[in-house]
Amino acid sequence: MKPLFALIVFATAQFFLRPEPPPRTEGHLVRRFPGVVHSAILGGFRPLLVQYLWWDLEEADAEGRHHDILRNLALLQEVEPRNARAAIYMGHFLAHSLSAREPTLAGRLRRIEEAVELLERAEDRIPGEAALSVLHGRILADEHLWSDNRLYRLWSVRHQETPFAGASRILSRAVQLDPARLHVRRLLAHVLRMRAIEMVLAEGNPQGAVSLLEDSLREVALGGGSEGASGRLSAAWSRVVTGLSQENAALVAPGLAALAGALEMVPPPSGGGDGREERLARAILRPAIELGRREAASGDPAVALSLAVAAHNIQGFAAERLGAGDDPALREELRALVKTILTHAPQLEGRVPDPLR
Repeated sequence: MKPLFALIVFATAQFFLRPEPPPRTEGHLVRRFPGVVHSAILGGFRPLLVQYLWWDLEEADAEGRHHDILRNLALLQEVEPRNARAAIYMGHFLAHSLSAREPTLAGRLRRIEEAVELLERAEDRIPGEAALSVLHGRILADEHLWSDNRLYRLWSVRHQETPFAGASRILSRAVQLDPARLHVRRLLAHVLRMRAIEMVLAEGNPQGAVSLLEDSLREVALGGGSEGASGRLSAAWSRVVTGLSQENAALVAPGLAALAGALEMVPPPSGGGDGREERLARAILRPAIELGRREAASGDPAVALSLAVAAHNIQGFAAERLGAGDDPALREELRALVKTILTHAPQLEGRVPDPLR
């Protein structure tokens, strides 16, 4: 009886999964399989139909039949609307596998938007499922997905917030839903740090970034990562950004020195890293140098020199990591800063590194 029973189920599945012209939208797929069918007809066949759909999906994935993957995932969400697995699979598939196949920025953006919209609907349908919010946040925070800055800017314009801003909001919700997920807390700490630096560099708002960095440090501690790279980076960035917001060079100088040490714990681009931390560290040097000029002119020249030396060290480290060579303009700015410092405090001549003379 069991083979016959399975045959009936699979035949039923094949009837509802019969080939048809490729649909234009996922919503069209879902409408093919209305709730009345699986509630009134499937009955006890539902578990076997679900098993069949997953089996066929795995085959379609192995064979690269992307339309069949989307079809099965859409039907699985209709058959089991309270099961988040299909939505998670489909969101990941849209955002990563299909977006990578799109030849244009607009096409890649459309696929990412489809993934996010799918997850938002699933979050409304299954409000207590933290895994949906985790994937939603991961997509928005995926630095490889947004490696093309044009795509990042295009999303930001269309959605009136940057991907990191959206990720920090979504991941905060995920942590509230499941506080025990320590890896999500660590990811949230990273995203909050990236968003804070974005506020400083792109929006000129170091004051607003300070509270985000405080939140980042809290999440690092709660996630058990205080001694790791993320914890040390958050602590160093907090000192740098707080110092910039307060125009306190005495805080920025040791913060930059700590940042240089923390960056040594980050995998280099040649070892799997994406170079984002190094690029951000190099970008923060110009506002730090400007603060150093003010400190040299009307503050403590020794503090200004400490800041200049720390900036020099990060510049060299980042250039080596990124393989881009020194920034000649930045190097000249550092030398000009040192010249100003020595004008006010010639006794500091012996503390100046040779490359800055």
